[in-house]
Amino acid sequence: MKSMKSTHLVLSAFLLMTSPVFADPLGDTVTITQAGSNGTITTDKTETAENPDTITVNQEGSSSCETAEIKLAGKGNHTVTVNQSGDHDNAKVSQFGEGDTVEINQSGGSGNSTTITQGELSVGETATMTQVGGGNTGGITQNGVSDIATISQAGSDNGAAIIQGELSVGETATLTQAGGRNRGEISQYGLGDNATISQTAEGNTATITQELGGDNNKATIIQNTGGSGNTASIDQYGSNQTATIDQRGSSNAATVDQSGMLQQARIIQIGNSNYAMITQH
Repeated sequence: MKSMKSTHLVLSAFLLMTSPVFADPLGDTVTITQAGSNGTITTDKTETAENPDTITVNQEGSSSCETAEIKLAGKGNHTVTVNQSGDHDNAKVSQFGEGDTVEINQSGGSGNSTTITQGELSVGETATMTQVGGGNTGGITQNGVSDIATISQAGSDNGAAIIQGELSVGETATLTQAGGRNRGEISQYGLGDNATISQTAEGNTATITQELGGDNNKATIIQNTGGSGNTASIDQYGSNQTATIDQRGSSNAATVDQSGMLQQARIIQIGNSNYAMITQH
């Protein structure tokens, strides 16, 4: 018969507090460090198996009005690490599977927001979020097995999202934003796919979708060299495909749509206001 365990912890502090604030006989450990001002940390743990979890939250001396909210359920063996040293940042973590890992770093900026959800079917998922700028929004949703998702935001007012779906296994997604007002999204539903978006310019949009039934595909979108207002999208439906879009100018649009096997596509746009489309079936 399964057991049900519920633990609630709410902390708000103006002064330093460092200690394992909760360590039960099953081996759970929650460690809180609050050295800033007006920080709030909330944990809510309700699990169906007696497996230990580890939670570490650091709100450093330079932090002000930081918020961290952590909810754990499922079969446990979760690990959550949140480091905050900015101003009015928000981090929200929900883990409902088994053996998942989350790391969030919000430092030096203000008004950043992170939401990471690892669903009921997730096993051994890894999600990492780093936010250094201001006004950035990042989200990671995982519900597969042994997927890896990484978002890094060093600019301002960027939006980034990674979705790794219910049947995804061994997927890798990396999304980097160092400019401003960029939008990036990666969705993966296959097996062993790899997707990368890099945005260090301004006001660009990039989307990569690797569909269910596709395996071992690789997609890369680069929007880095001073350009702005570019849009790029890659959709991969087959297996063992490679697609790259590299936009170095401004106001360009590029689309790659692949199905089948062993197909390769590459688009490079150096000028301005160009349009390119590749469809392979």
